[in-house]
Amino acid sequence: MSTRSQTTLIVVATLAIGILIGLFLAGPVLHRQLRPPFPARHPDGFAFAVEMLIDPEPDQVDAVRRILSDHSDRFSDISSEYRSEISVVMDSLMRDLDPILTDEQKARLDERHDHLRRMRDHGKPHRPRK
Repeated sequence: MSTRSQTTLIVVATLAIGILIGLFLAGPVLHRQLRPPFPARHPDGFAFAVEMLIDPEPDQVDAVRRILSDHSDRFSDISSEYRSEISVVMDSLMRDLDPILTDEQKARLDERHDHLRRMRDHGKPHRPRK
């Protein structure tokens, strides 16, 4: 076999291996990157996240879940109250700043406010447009 044939074979084999690796890895990588963080996907996100963090032993699972369930509702209530208070304060801030800001400054502030709202509502960050 000539040197040129060997070189061609090596290049083709390398390309084929790269394509196969890409096919097998693209799905899991894209799937992981496009999903929101796991607590946002799970109905009881707080308890689920803490349980995943703790990684309880099999004999601990029931006790850990019971304790997390007892506390989960309170965390949910606090989170809801926090979001409501933040919304009220942010609306007040926007109203107070409105008379002194330029249209461009208002647009930037509105865009950032919308970004934070989307992040809160969807559980994942959205890059603000520049």
